[in-house]
Amino acid sequence: LGPAFAHGGAQLTLSAALLRCAGMLTSGATEDFSSCLSLARPALEQLHGERWRLAEAAQAATLAASGNCWGKAQEAFRTFGNLCSFSACESALVVHNAGPEAWEKVCRQLEAITSGLGTVLPCLRLSFHPPARAGEAAADAEGPYELGGYGARSLGALNQMFVVLSLVLLWLGTALPKSSKKA
Repeated sequence: LGPAFAHGGAQLTLSAALLRCAGMLTSGATEDFSSCLSLARPALEQLHGERWRLAEAAQAATLAASGNCWGKAQEAFRTFGNLCSFSACESALVVHNAGPEAWEKVCRQLEAITSGLGTVLPCLRLSFHPPARAGEAAADAEGPYELGGYGARSLGALNQMFVVLSLVLLWLGTALPKSSKKA
């Protein structure tokens, strides 16, 4: 079946757990949030090993999108998306369990996500073009997003991340500590 389906069960478990965590935040039913996130951790480890870092995943996705190894682009983007989603849900869990005093750790995690997104997202706009051969015109700008193109499949690998990040960030916005000072 190929490498994309080698760990299909783990990817399904991870996706379901992360989307359930994000759904719990929006519904306000967060009593099982920690146990739900604990289901995602072993699936993430099965998919990406025990040691995974967001910055390394962003670099791998950027390299894959640079045209050097297009065949690995979709998997690199999926790895980056999985790590971003998990990190965002972990941030929400920290705030949920510890309250406003945990914002320093959450800010570091969100800065790592933002940095990774700043590295990866331009690749979807600027990359996936084969270098022009001698005597040929440069590749068409829409080529990578045509049906079956690497750009469309890599963008699709990030769909879950966009959903989870949106829901977590909206929840974090409502969980921000309110200022007690009067102006």
